Amino acid sequence: MLADQGSTADADRIGAPRVPTARRAALPLAMLLALLLAAAPAWAESRGERMNAGDKALRGLANILTGVMAFPGEIYQKWNADGPGMGLTAGVAMGASMIVARELLGVFELVSSPAPWPKKDFSPILEPPYTWNYFQD
Repeated sequence: MLADQGSTADADRIGAPRVPTARRAALPLAMLLALLLAAAPAWAESRGERMNAGDKALRGLANILTGVMAFPGEIYQKWNADGPGMGLTAGVAMGASMIVARELLGVFELVSSPAPWPKKDFSPILEPPYTWNYFQD
């Protein structure tokens, strides 16, 4: 009798549909968010308008999610501008500090996105405004 119950439980478990886990549900959401963040700068430039609160909020979210990309970005910029020695010394130091700066600024821009502050036109505080702009020549 115990063998029958065990085999029935195994059959139910094998044939039952799988319930999506939080990780499976989060992947499509993360992909959609990445697509929106990647398209945001091009969309803002194509409008030919001044920046608005939505641009500031997206820029803040992008800096929160991709702030760690400032590390290789600063190395890349210093390396190309001043050579490998500066890239491996000053670039590393600037990159490490810019991770913290971008993360904190991202939180600030996201929270303060409804207000055109500290600049009156929602323009970015840091240059480049997005971490992937480090790698564009």
